[in-house]
Formats: sequence, structure tokens, C-alpha cells
Amino acid sequence: MLLLHQSKVRFAKVVWCSLSLPNHRFVLWQSVLGHLLTRDNLLRRQIPIDSPLCSVCEIDLESYEHLFFDCLHSQQILHKMANWLGIAIWSSKFCEWIAWMDGRPKGLYQRILVATLAAAAVYFIWLNRNSCIFNYSSISSNRILFLIKASLKARLLGIARKKLGILEKTFLDSMN
Repeated sequence: MLLLHQSKVRFAKVVWCSLSLPNHRFVLWQSVLGHLLTRDNLLRRQIPIDSPLCSVCEIDLESYEHLFFDCLHSQQILHKMANWLGIAIWSSKFCEWIAWMDGRPKGLYQRILVATLAAAAVYFIWLNRNSCIFNYSSISSNRILFLIKASLKARLLGIARKKLGILEKTFLDSMN
């Protein structure tokens, strides 16, 4: 199932944000295209698996919608991220979320920060899913939020501080 029913170019700005880490961008791009090997994708390709259930919560079929939005663990992460960012409503569908991020921030730097955080969130949720499968352990939602913040902080610190705008400096200060 291709998750993208709209122009791919529209999502390119969110996915290929220069501030995001390359591996975060790649995982986000693969998820937007529907290429991540979630368990429902593996079943569609007739690859045998031990269980079709989500490897994180083991409650429902593992799909993009479930893994990134319906899984209780992911909901905790996204809720904590939304609280940290001061966002009251966070879209609950994957394509709506990408479209929301693409149109939500008005300034270029705000758009870049939101895209970077989105890519990090998708990456660390996917990393946790893989940790559940291959290491039989889950990363706590607090730890994932810390990793998301740390990756943004590392990227922002890589830019000369004097080149940062007020928003980026505020983000850096809030992460200490």
C-alpha cells in the first residue's frame, strides 16, 4: 500500500530537510513511500513471520498507521513531543501528519525544525520497533523523547551559534 496519494514533491521538503540526520531522512522517506518492512508489508510480500501483531505492544496488526500513531507507545512519544513543543492537537494519521508538518510552521526555520523533529520521531519509533524484534527490549518513551531532543540539539550545535535564529536558540536553551 502506497501511503502517498498526493504529489511526492509536496513531501520532499519535509523529508529531505537539511538539518535532519541522513539516517532519519532515509527512514522517514521509506515510511512515506510505504517501503518500511512492517509486518503487514512482510505478509503482503508473502514473507513468513512469527506473528502479525505489533512487536511493541502486541495488541494490533503492525502497520504504518498502527506503529506510528495507534500503538500506545508511539502515542506516548507523540503526546510528550506535542507537549514539549506546545502543540495542543497532533494529527493522528500518517499522511495527515506529514501534510500538517508541511503546512503548519510559517517561517522557514520553524518548518526546518518541525521537519527535523518529525524525521527523528519516525526514526526512533522505528528503531524501538526493531529493538523489540531483535533485542527483545523496548526503549522507554521518555528515553526516545530524550534521543529526539539530543539529535536536534547536536544538529543545532553543529551550526555556528551566531547563525541560529531566536527560535533555534530558544530550542537549545529548552533542552538543557
